[in-house]
Amino acid sequence: MVESESDGVSEMPKKREMCPEDYYEIVVNVLGHHEDEKWSALALEMDLRGYGNTFQEALDDLCDLIGMQISFAFFKGQPEMVFKPAERKYFKTYEEIRNQRIMEMIQQQRDEEGDYEIRGLPIPPALVADYVKKQAYAQIT
Repeated sequence: MVESESDGVSEMPKKREMCPEDYYEIVVNVLGHHEDEKWSALALEMDLRGYGNTFQEALDDLCDLIGMQISFAFFKGQPEMVFKPAERKYFKTYEEIRNQRIMEMIQQQRDEEGDYEIRGLPIPPALVADYVKKQAYAQIT
């Protein structure tokens, strides 16, 4: 909020159209889990899961789901639909695995391939999301 010089009343900042230099990259934390010969990739901030035979396949599936979730939120005009956190226990597991990976880097040793992986997955920038929204709208009209 901005305080007006003349009367001391707080006003909301004025909004304007975003330009390319206003866009920033947002990264979603992903916890991968290997179980029964399959991988799942959980976007912690969005509570979305992708699945695949490899961690990379699960990430690719998750990336598609994130794009669909963003497109749907744009279509509905409800940006709050994009973020819904996963259960706290998954954040805790992510933190434990991240700390383990940091220690492995410091010690310059990696444990055998385990049941968990972590990754940062960039969300498409707003420019891409806007394009997706326009494409979705064009398909229904």
